[in-house]
Amino acid sequence: MAELGPHDCTDAAPAAGLAEVFAYSDETSRSAVEKMATSGLTTLLVVDRATQGVCGTVSLKDLLLGRRRRMKREQQRARVFSPGR
Repeated sequence: MAELGPHDCTDAAPAAGLAEVFAYSDETSRSAVEKMATSGLTTLLVVDRATQGVCGTVSLKDLLLGRRRRMKREQQRARVFSPGR
């Protein structure tokens, strides 16, 4: 999730009218993707649960980049542990 510094959060109240669907900063990526899928949105605001301030955004592109990195790590791990080497 794209994040700003802890002191960069802004009040979510003005943004709440624009975005009824958002992700909390302590939620999983899976939860954010599910919200995107059900709402049809590809970008969500990230809100701090304690302060209700907007801390950043997360996009489908961000989430896919994370998945791509994980796949590459798994492929490298499979090469290291593959039989016959």
